[in-house]
Amino acid sequence: MEHLTRTETWLVKILASQVSGRPRRLDATGAFCILSGKGRRKRYMPRCYRCRQDRPIEAFTQRIDDRYYKMCRACVSEVLTLKQGNRGTLHHTDNHRTCYLCMRFLEVCNFTRRSTGTYFSACKECNRHVFAQRRRALIEGAEGSYSTKEWDNLVQNHSRCPRCLRPWDQIPPPASGSTVITVDHIIPLTKGGSNAIENIQPLCYSCNSKKGNKMP
Repeated sequence: MEHLTRTETWLVKILASQVSGRPRRLDATGAFCILSGKGRRKRYMPRCYRCRQDRPIEAFTQRIDDRYYKMCRACVSEVLTLKQGNRGTLHHTDNHRTCYLCMRFLEVCNFTRRSTGTYFSACKECNRHVFAQRRRALIEGAEGSYSTKEWDNLVQNHSRCPRCLRPWDQIPPPASGSTVITVDHIIPLTKGGSNAIENIQPLCYSCNSKKGNKMP
């Protein structure tokens, strides 16, 4: 592995911090090493969340914020090929679904289920590794901001979801156990909306998912 830049070294350190219980340090090339109980060094490399393979940092595409995507380039190429050959309806069964983003055929427990009984199109891992990071980048680039107090005051002014009109306490909680109330940008960030409180409304997680990036 070639010598890593400062940003790449920082990334490997972050990844390595998720490996607990063993001493760790960077070797001379910048690859991460884990010291085993016998004093032997084991090289640690980022793992692609799709193929589950440990690969060198060069196998991942660098983002504009200097971080790296969690899916390796080989898997990205494979996904694009699969998408070109599967332009129709994705294959789903009662117990399995196909993630439209990574194109894996997974058990339904790997997808978030809405209160209506339907599932998100992307699996939980793609939501965490792709959409959450993309959304954070959009928020960081959007104008405006709001405080926790402003959000709390906004929620207090709404006793029910403005979209489906169900009272908050009558909405079944999501499988993750988190709150049913989510932040929605009235004019989506992808359409030029701001992150100011004037462009924020509370929606239940189900309505927020259905709305997506549609205009009001």
